Amino acid sequence: MRRAWMVVVALAGACTGGDTDSDTDTDTDPGEPIAWACDGSPTYVGDDGWPWVVEVEETVTLCGSFFEGRTLETEIAAKAQLQIAKGTYRLPADAEDVEVRLPVCLKLADGETRLASDPGRVTGRSAVYDDNVSVSASLRQPFAGGGELSARFYTGHTVGEPVLNLVIDGNGTDPWGDSGVAMSWCKEAGSEWCNGIDGTTFESCNPLSYQLQTHTLTFDGGELVLDVRMGASAAGTEPAAFVKAAGTIDGTAFVQQDYWKLIYRPAHHHFSRDFAVFFDAPIGGACGVRVLALDPWEGGQLPTLDLVECDLTSIEARTVTGHVWDRG
Repeated sequence: MRRAWMVVVALAGACTGGDTDSDTDTDTDPGEPIAWACDGSPTYVGDDGWPWVVEVEETVTLCGSFFEGRTLETEIAAKAQLQIAKGTYRLPADAEDVEVRLPVCLKLADGETRLASDPGRVTGRSAVYDDNVSVSASLRQPFAGGGELSARFYTGHTVGEPVLNLVIDGNGTDPWGDSGVAMSWCKEAGSEWCNGIDGTTFESCNPLSYQLQTHTLTFDGGELVLDVRMGASAAGTEPAAFVKAAGTIDGTAFVQQDYWKLIYRPAHHHFSRDFAVFFDAPIGGACGVRVLALDPWEGGQLPTLDLVECDLTSIEARTVTGHVWDRG
């Protein structure tokens, strides 16, 4: 089947839980699923006659991804998680602005949880190219408390065959593949763009199918290891998830895999990378550590590293003495 020329954010899956050991390894164990749940989320609304089936094999948690136009400080406030309840849901292949509701809920950086509220609207489209049929569905669905879910589902099949089911199973999506989904939270209903300042786009919290890239920094008083899973892109900046940080600072070891405490903001195509890691308990009076302008390429300029307050205000700069970039 011919591959669709579409640029989408990769499908998200279950997030990383805590590492069960106390060392500073970088295996990035996928861990346990996210602990919170969509209690009280409304049920699915749709039409049993629609031909296209979306299967969610287990409740899926998606994590809000970075946006190049934000800073580390604004990335903290933009963090969010989205859950889609386990189930089988139908979408239209050819319909204009019809009623639908998927059982989803949203968790924001301040801990607020918003449930799906009234049904939203979906438009289904299909187009034939030679012997192939491309099918897509675009959804806008409100949340109680404000904002809405913006989602685009797509798949393909051969002429004369039924529409293929779209399975949301927690794996990253091939950007050149024939099926997938892109999902964002729009702060304001009706927003045209929901993947940057006006909202948050969702990515796999720990996309194990993506390449694991590890940055190991040595600095005055310790070592810091940063794990990023990097996907591919047909165009634009590649999808990625900052999944783990570990190290020692003045003899105190730490490991962090909590999505809410791992902050990442790259430049275009990840040519420069900013990180912040918040500790579970203060280390030497610091709430976390920040790395700015990390140049991943061999021979690049070494980044700056600071111990920081919880608002990322610098407490103390440390001199970075070395950097090793391992691309798995």
